[in-house]
Amino acid sequence: MLETPDGRIIKESFVILRYLDEAIDGPALRRSDPVEHAIEFMLITREGPFTMAGYLFVMNQDRDRRDACADKLLYVYRDINDFLIEHNPDGRYLFEDFGLAEAVFAPIFMRFWFLEYYEGFQLPDTPEYHRVRAWMQACLSHEVTGQITREEIVKLYYDYALGVGNGALVEGRSVSSFTLPPIGETDRGPLETNIAITQATKLSGSSPELSCSVS
Repeated sequence: MLETPDGRIIKESFVILRYLDEAIDGPALRRSDPVEHAIEFMLITREGPFTMAGYLFVMNQDRDRRDACADKLLYVYRDINDFLIEHNPDGRYLFEDFGLAEAVFAPIFMRFWFLEYYEGFQLPDTPEYHRVRAWMQACLSHEVTGQITREEIVKLYYDYALGVGNGALVEGRSVSSFTLPPIGETDRGPLETNIAITQATKLSGSSPELSCSVS
């Protein structure tokens, strides 16, 4: 949610991004050419399924469904890979520079560090992922992505790894992992140990219940 200088409220991440791109002085992220803007928007439409697949993966508590969750995510990775090959097979970004599509996907690539930590997920080093891997690495190496660390992502999304998201509370707890510590403090006390235990449990086999299936 964003409050504008005149007090109006704007909601939804992509809507806020579009607003900021137009409201802030300087070069625009979005492509000025109508066809190129349509192409970047076609890629942006893949963000929803991509994000959903990753969130369902980390929230899944059924060990028997883990491979199915990974397959759903890999399917979207391959789709993005094919799209990038079609429109810019040899480049780093979708076009020549970091643009609107990169601004949309870079934060998701960063969030998916929680999949590396809690699920041991790694993008396969095979040809069907080479172009999307290069794009992801280019996004993550851009200077604008240096505002948050892997450790911070892992701690923020700890509750998601327990199957609870959107700031909801884990049973028996009064504070969400999305509740940030006071400015200047990084230690979260017992949470540090619990995170490590959750990682080990999910990687070795854990409790049933929440599945990555969507009804």
